[in-house]
Amino acid sequence: MTLSPPKVSDITINDATVTSSINLPAGASILEKGICYSTSVLQPSIEDEHIADPSEGNSISVTLKELIEGQHYYVRSYAISRDGTFYSGPAEFTTVQTGLAEISNITLGDVNISSAALSAKITKDGGTNILGKGFCYSLNTESPTIDNSLVIDKSESMNINATLTELEEGKTYYTRAYATNKNGTAYSNAITFTTVQHYKPVVEELTEVEVNDDNATMKARLADNGGMSITECGFCWDSSSAEPDITRNKKVIATLKNGVFQAKLTGLAYNTSYHVRAYAVNGKGVGYSAYVIIKTGSSAKATIVNMAAGNPSPSTLDVSATVSADGGAEITERGFVYSSKGTPSVEECEKRIVMEGTVGDMSTTLTGLTGYTNYSIRAYAINKNGTTYSTTATARTKKTDPSIDDPAFPGTRTIK
Repeated sequence: MTLSPPKVSDITINDATVTSSINLPAGASILEKGICYSTSVLQPSIEDEHIADPSEGNSISVTLKELIEGQHYYVRSYAISRDGTFYSGPAEFTTVQTGLAEISNITLGDVNISSAALSAKITKDGGTNILGKGFCYSLNTESPTIDNSLVIDKSESMNINATLTELEEGKTYYTRAYATNKNGTAYSNAITFTTVQHYKPVVEELTEVEVNDDNATMKARLADNGGMSITECGFCWDSSSAEPDITRNKKVIATLKNGVFQAKLTGLAYNTSYHVRAYAVNGKGVGYSAYVIIKTGSSAKATIVNMAAGNPSPSTLDVSATVSADGGAEITERGFVYSSKGTPSVEECEKRIVMEGTVGDMSTTLTGLTGYTNYSIRAYAINKNGTTYSTTATARTKKTDPSIDDPAFPGTRTIK
């Protein structure tokens, strides 16, 4: 009886299939057949580990189980008859040796104030099931492990995807992908990333557009919004503090357009120096510009000259005057007032005639007057400092020409 050398197939971590065939002489019968194996005996026998094949026929096929991972084995087939035990020649094989997983480099996704998206891939599972995967990270450890902070990816694919959350703003983190199998935990290369840092706005280029006696127009530029939306911007000022702020000093809110904002400061005192700062507000707080010092001027009532009245008729007078200066403040109204019963004013007069314009000449014709009557006329101009008047001009309208409808003068008689 002869047996063919064993053939080993389907080798795994703990199993292997071994086959052989028996050349049986005529009249012989097989009492038992199978495979014997050993990790140390080069030609194992049934005195060593062996598995019988219960099938009938001249072929042998058995699966060796519970083998040792990565172990080298020696095998022989055997057959027992009444004439004794017969063996094949030896064969050998090694069970599969597993190891740690292998992981690609990390790809960094979106990073913001408190989170970062990460991805990697398990390129090799190490020959065994992946028991866990994800990312570990640290602020202080350059090669973090699963003993540091970690986020777990519970998906069953070979991809590793996760988002780190509740991170500190503006901090640099170290991170590695990890994958764990029964042999331990494998790590990718470490990378670093820095979360987004938001900060107070940066305001620059504060300049004065115009400074008047009780107001000033200021302009500034928003150089940086600090990474957040601007909720308010404008100017604050104080006559004593070099660093005025919006919590304790006066302010005016402006409109931001194309990175620039402008506004008028009102209610200022005459001939006074002010410290002015531009400001902008976001979620991090208030950002201020450097201060500038402005000084207001002063203004007075307007000045009127060349008041004249003439060219009388029974019902009209021509009047003229010149507003020679606005006093440093805008003229809001000007014109003439007149009265036949005393010096006129804008509050007490027979009529108030409003003229267009501000500084310069003005003239008009007074109409609807009473004939042969003395009138007092004054020009006036109003600015925020009050009303100024010209000198008073006086003029008398002409007598009304008599007509045939007029009553006869007392004591006259008709000559026939």
